[in-house]
Amino acid sequence: MTDKSLLILDDDAPLRNRLKRAMEARGFDVVDAGTVAEGIELVRKSVPSYAILDMKLDDGTGLTLVQELRKRDDTCRIVMLTGFGNIATAVAAVKAGALDYLPKPADPDQIVATLMQTGDGMPPPPQDPMSADRVRWEHI
Repeated sequence: MTDKSLLILDDDAPLRNRLKRAMEARGFDVVDAGTVAEGIELVRKSVPSYAILDMKLDDGTGLTLVQELRKRDDTCRIVMLTGFGNIATAVAAVKAGALDYLPKPADPDQIVATLMQTGDGMPPPPQDPMSADRVRWEHI
């Protein structure tokens, strides 16, 4: 994909600004939003080729924007970020059309690798997998 337009949606302004600079340094043409409403407005003007969306925002969830992006262009490559990760929301994000679901703080190189992944290859196992207690807790 030669179009490197990217939408970053996150209500944490310092994190959003750092991520925006990091992604611009990696060749992306970035627009950013701090609310779901702002994100929807940007998407209605121009659908990006890539999106990095926070799951939990003050005015809703990033899943709303996943649905809006999918309605307008089903080729947009979406990664969800969250500081409140659990298995249920990860499954919901992927079912809605996100490529992957990464915990905050995510490394920009990891985000780029996820956005650019091709084929049906399985992702590598996590570097720091959940403990058995955490898996049981997530299951509950």
